[in-house]
Amino acid sequence: AKKREQQALEEARQKAEAEREAKKLERERLDEEANRKALEELESKKREQQMLEEARQKAAAELEAKEREQQMLEEANHKALAVLEARKREQQMLEEARQKAEAELEAKKLEQQRLETKKPLEGQAAASKPKPEMPFQIIAKGVSEEDANSSYNLGLGYMDLGLLDDAAKEFSRAASDPKLRLESLMLLGICMRKLKNYTTAIQCFTEAIKSSAEKEKLTDLHYETGITFQVWGKLQEALDSFKLVIKYDKSFRDVETRVYELRKALRSAQGG
Repeated sequence: AKKREQQALEEARQKAEAEREAKKLERERLDEEANRKALEELESKKREQQMLEEARQKAAAELEAKEREQQMLEEANHKALAVLEARKREQQMLEEARQKAEAELEAKKLEQQRLETKKPLEGQAAASKPKPEMPFQIIAKGVSEEDANSSYNLGLGYMDLGLLDDAAKEFSRAASDPKLRLESLMLLGICMRKLKNYTTAIQCFTEAIKSSAEKEKLTDLHYETGITFQVWGKLQEALDSFKLVIKYDKSFRDVETRVYELRKALRSAQGG
């Protein structure tokens, strides 16, 4: 009986130890699971915090981009308003030029009628006298890029209206801009030729030729130079200019006809 009792006690002790071990293992399992969950929650919070930070940075970047876009729109708006204002001023100046041209034409008609009525012969003699050449500044100084553009467009308007003196002044201002210099000098030279200021016209074309390397532009410029020399009466210089035109493009306008006529005129003048 004592052996059985001793055996029962031993079994009870082993069972108690097994239960304690099982409980210990369960506690360890629960602690490990709790730690794992805590770590997962911590990692989740870190990821959430990172996502919130990325969202904040993205929102800040979008806000900054919108501010830059708004600033660019405002700058573009200011620029558009400035261009519109410049065009309005230019349109106003062209309208004033048109009115001035009409007034001058009307005044010239009245003056012509008065001269024809009072002194027709004297009026005809005065009209036949060549206009003396006046010194002229080919390229104006101290002109801004915006003013140069306005002057170029205004010069075209004056030229269309026949206001050659006013057009010449505007083309001189426009020539201060390197981007407009070539065209402005050529148009200025044409104005000067029509005003019979041949010396200045040749200076304009020569200056333009110096600043051009394009074949088409050089062809135009040498042709205009030849025309100027021809109407000036300098036939040999005109012939030399037209020869340069043929060098670039022998089919250019009527250059071959002009060369033929000039050679014929020069031979006739030399008695050949």
